[in-house]
Amino acid sequence: MSFGDKKVEGRGGERKERGQEKERRAKKALADFSEEYVEKKVLIDVERLGTLEGRLLKATRYWFKLLTESGVIYLNKAYVIAITPIEEEERSANKGHRPCAQLCAW
Repeated sequence: MSFGDKKVEGRGGERKERGQEKERRAKKALADFSEEYVEKKVLIDVERLGTLEGRLLKATRYWFKLLTESGVIYLNKAYVIAITPIEEEERSANKGHRPCAQLCAW
């Protein structure tokens, strides 16, 4: 069926396009590695606040949910400068490996 200059597809074509769009968004979401730190102790460097220490409870597209000694804090990712896992550093130090921060020092 055509409508003006545009060809209008039936529901099947629209559903297929929506499914493909969801797949594209899911692939883009994988580029954010913050989910690998969920349920781990981390140090988060935040612009204007300094460094926060706590357990990362949840990571969404725009926010972190961090459990600190003083309670739960929600951080906008736009203000996060760096995240450093604490537990991974301790494990790698015990194995004789240096953390990436030391290897990649500029």
